Amino acid sequence: MEEETVAGDLWKELSQQALVTPTPEVKSNVMPAIFSGRQTIEKFRDAIVSGYLPLAFYIALFSAFGLNLDRHYATIQLAFIPLSFALAYLLYPLFDFTDLKRVRDIVALFALGLLVSTVIGCAEATLRPSPLRLSFLEQVLDSGIVHLHLTLSTPLFLLSVLTLLAFKGWTNIVLKQTPWYDSPKYPPGRRILALGLLLVPPLLYSGLFLSALPSQEVMKWQKSLTAAAPKNPWLPAFSSANNKRWSDLNLHHPENYTEQALELLRQGQLPTPDSYEIRHIFDSERLGENSSHKVELRLQEMLVGFARGQHPSSNDGNRFLGLALARDELSAAELKELETRLLELQESLPSSEQSTDYFLLGCLAQREREFGKFSFYSWLDRRGATPERLLKQRSVQERIEQWLQLKSQLSERPHHKVEALAFSRSIARLCSGGAPHDAGPLVLPEDYKICLELLLWSTRARLYQKNHGRLPTDRVHLPDLPSDWELREDFDGSVYLSNQDRRWQMRMAR
Repeated sequence: MEEETVAGDLWKELSQQALVTPTPEVKSNVMPAIFSGRQTIEKFRDAIVSGYLPLAFYIALFSAFGLNLDRHYATIQLAFIPLSFALAYLLYPLFDFTDLKRVRDIVALFALGLLVSTVIGCAEATLRPSPLRLSFLEQVLDSGIVHLHLTLSTPLFLLSVLTLLAFKGWTNIVLKQTPWYDSPKYPPGRRILALGLLLVPPLLYSGLFLSALPSQEVMKWQKSLTAAAPKNPWLPAFSSANNKRWSDLNLHHPENYTEQALELLRQGQLPTPDSYEIRHIFDSERLGENSSHKVELRLQEMLVGFARGQHPSSNDGNRFLGLALARDELSAAELKELETRLLELQESLPSSEQSTDYFLLGCLAQREREFGKFSFYSWLDRRGATPERLLKQRSVQERIEQWLQLKSQLSERPHHKVEALAFSRSIARLCSGGAPHDAGPLVLPEDYKICLELLLWSTRARLYQKNHGRLPTDRVHLPDLPSDWELREDFDGSVYLSNQDRRWQMRMAR
């Protein structure tokens, strides 16, 4: 009993002493290099095992796959070094590099690739904007799709998968050296933020696709025009189905290209306004001399130019015929043929409303391009799902809806003619004949009416010269010449035929 009391007193005394004895101060700067080094190593391992560092390296390599060594791409590549770490910090809670068998990480490569490619497209559109783009968004998404197509090509995608598996293997090696590591638990907000960022590009593309779907008004308008297409040479049928036909005609039938091309032109079967073929239908290399078809070919060239929105002053068919008449290069038979056809074209000249309808209808036709049989971009393009085509289609449909609202008011309110002219300026950029920002007002039939009259009276003046040996110098020699046209002889013996209102004139040498 006494021993227990002594031991208890001793323990009590020791306890009280421990409470009053100050704890020796530990210096915080003892071996700082070792402590900081250990902390750095642990943080580095945490960054690897958590997936942050492998994902940052993967994004940096992924961006390098889709970029070449051009000067502005080098700038983007340098910018992607810090950006890769920033994206990885936001996205790594969605990826698990510790599990080699998780297949959904490979599936997520598509979404990750689309995000990185869209960011690359945004950088490219900022550093090197295209003057022909419809909008900033069009270049961003279209450039992103192109880069995604490059990185998803078979060799690069396999390399991408192997790189992902290599980073997973590296993570598992580090994990074996740190068995005490526990997988972090992320709050739901982090995962929602990462998932939302990853879904931004798909949502952008989906929204673009849905916005490009035609409204009921546009579908009804299009059906009314295509159900009973008029047999009017000024209103041809543009179709992407004709693109390949014209291309094959040039490649496989160059010897009888002119005859077959004329047959398609007579039927009004033209390739789409933005196609390569429509710009080269009347190339001299394809047509050759073909003197027997000179007049018809040039008149067809004028009609195609009108349908594409070309002004008479820039219409090659009109300029060729004008020069041929001014230089007296046409025979009597060709002049007679030209007079007959010009009269027919004057009778079939469409109204302003009709020409606007069919111009917009032609703008809806899209070019069908070839990017290789197994091309991802070609697969999208054939289904009209590339950003460029979707944005252009949406832009055309917006103009059609505006036109339908204005068209219903033209007959009721005369002052809406001024609004129609302003509207024609707004849709002129859809014309494929020039850069969008340089286009003038939409060409209307009234512009070609004066052009046809000038060609017609110049043709009759040359026919008079063939019959009488000299050009007419008086209105008596050209019966039925309208009062707004002048015919006079200049001091050097040349004859001028001009229209007073618009100052159209043609100088014909003797």
